Parts: sequence; C-alpha cells; structure tokens
Amino acid sequence: MLAVVDRAFFLHTLECVAPGLSANEVVSQSGSFVFQSGVVLTYNEEVACRTKSGLPPDFTGAVKAKAFIELLRKMDSEKVKLSVEPGTLVVLGSQRDRARMRMDAEITIPLADLEKPRKDDWRPVHEEFNDAVNIVQAVAGNDPSQFVGMCLHLTPKWIEATDGFQLARYRLDTGLTENVLVKRDALKHVVPLDVTKVCQTPKWLHFRNPAGVTLSVLRHLDPYPDLKKNLRVEGGTPTALPKSLAQAVQVASIFSKENADANQLVVNLKPGKEKNLMVTGIGTSGEYSKVFDVLYGGQGMAFTIPPEILQHVATKHSECVLTPTRLKVEGGKWDYVTSLGSPDNIITQPKKETHGKETEETRPPEEEAEETE
Repeated sequence: MLAVVDRAFFLHTLECVAPGLSANEVVSQSGSFVFQSGVVLTYNEEVACRTKSGLPPDFTGAVKAKAFIELLRKMDSEKVKLSVEPGTLVVLGSQRDRARMRMDAEITIPLADLEKPRKDDWRPVHEEFNDAVNIVQAVAGNDPSQFVGMCLHLTPKWIEATDGFQLARYRLDTGLTENVLVKRDALKHVVPLDVTKVCQTPKWLHFRNPAGVTLSVLRHLDPYPDLKKNLRVEGGTPTALPKSLAQAVQVASIFSKENADANQLVVNLKPGKEKNLMVTGIGTSGEYSKVFDVLYGGQGMAFTIPPEILQHVATKHSECVLTPTRLKVEGGKWDYVTSLGSPDNIITQPKKETHGKETEETRPPEEEAEETE
C-alpha cells in the first residue's frame, strides 16, 4: 500500500483536525491521527474532527499525532511517500530520508459514541457566528468547581457565557432549534475553522466549513442561569474610549496571554481629562502599560477585562457605561458586563480563584422565564 502526497497540503489537512487531539490520551487513540476509509479523524471525548485525508480508502491505522506532525514540518521534501507495513508507517522523502513510525492497525477509538449528522440536517450559521463565539468565549472561566462557568450557552437567539464575575451575550440567529451547553475549550475551535454549517444530534453539536472539515463538540445537560437581570445596568457615566487604545491592547496582550487561566488586562480610571486612563498587561515575562487622556467625571475605579473585548470596543464602539460597581458595553448585537473594584483593592494580576466567586452583586439570579427578543 503506497500513497504519494503533497507534504504542505497533507500537513495542513492534519492541522485542521488537530482540535480533536488530547495530549493526555483521555481515551484510546485520542492522541493519534486515525486513518480510515479515506478520512482522517481525531477524537478526545469532548471534541471530534474529521475531513478527507487524500489517502486511499484502504489506508487504515492510527499513528501518534505529535511525532508525525512534527516530522512532516521538519522534512524538506515537496512530495512524501507513505506506506504501511505490519505495525509500521513508513515515511519517505525525496532526499533519501526515511522515517518509520509505530502504527496501530486496529482502530480502537470509540467511534460508536460519535453520532453522524444526516446530510439534510445541516443548516447555515449566521455570518457573524464565528465573531460571536470569539467575543463570548473570552469571558468563560477555568474553575472546574464552577462547570457552567467553563461553558458557552447557545440558544436559538443568542450565545452567552459568564464566569460569575463578568458576562457577555451576543444576539444572533444561531441556526439551533434548542438550547445547547458546550465547553468553551471545545467550541473555541470553530473560530479558526471559519465554520458555515451547523447540525444538532442528541449528544453532539456539529459544525462544518467550506473545506469539508467537520468539528463535533459534546453537549452537556447542566442547567444554565438566566442572565437577564445581570445585563441590566441602570444609570452610570457614559465614557468614550480613545481609538488609539486598540494598539495598546495588542501590545499589552503579549504579556497578559501568558496567563493561560486568566488572560485579562487591567484598566485604571480616575476623574479628569488628562493622563487618567491606564491599560496594563502583566505576564510571567514582564508587563506593559500605556496612559491615555479621556473625559471622565465619575469616581476612580479599576477593573479587569479580556483583551478581545477591549479590542472590539476600542475598534468598533468606543463608548461604555460606568457605575460604581459595573461596567457595561453595548456593542449593538452584543453586551458585556463586568464587576468593578476600586484602585485601592484591585488585583492587578487576576487570580484564578477570584473568578467564579459569587457575590451579592455578581451572582447570577435564579433561573427566570426565557427572555424573548
């Protein structure tokens, strides 16, 4: 069995299904690329990815993904020959280089747990769906004891998330017929894939892009709080943010994104109109700050905010509303609300345990009747 592939294109194909890989081997072959019936598949209980492999239908087996993809990246051959021997995948380049990798002939990944969408059940997603996921996922938390805070809640009319400290809701037609709860770390992969189709099955939510890559994410049944009351922010001081803030956010996030569990920027604001707004990004390798002039007549305060949200505000909307306890951004189709602190007690490098803690001010209300829009 021999297959000749374009190395760069084949490498891109494997990278497209990488979201389904697990470094911890959570289930059998979850750290492997699985080749079967002309398809390459990855699966890790929460995420499954599949697309056409470009290999013959009888090219079957599972190979460790990390070593295989690194090998293909380092090879300098335009064309690569792949062949299967008992228990072995042989990779030949054009420069007399050869690699032999262990390959499982038997497919043990639990494919029976993965429902297959029917062709007629696919529906188009809204043109802003990927942007909506990118904005909303930024506020989901990382505290396993607050499971719903690690998830995105998708309804037929909006996508939302909260970590108990901040929340975001983006209103759009999601293409869904019922509410769905999925983990943020699973759904975030739709953004780089730029998906255009969606399909629901009893246990999974499936997405597909024009290149034919299918991403499936596991659905969860946990109840989700009604965030309607928390989206209301009455009164407050409208404050216009400078457009030049967007560039500072990009630089500051170089450092803040080093905090994998809390990628947040710190914003300090005091009354006045000169040198009274400072944005700071803090990471393990250093920090960056920049000061701006804004016209603000409220009380001094400080807050943390995801770079994705602040970037979007500075670029497209510029105005927010500040109260002594809340900041709210109304971005047309989407809303963002976060709790505020004073400059004296703000934690400049957010700690994981501060997210997900409920206070009288930030606690989501008991579930109310479904909001109609």
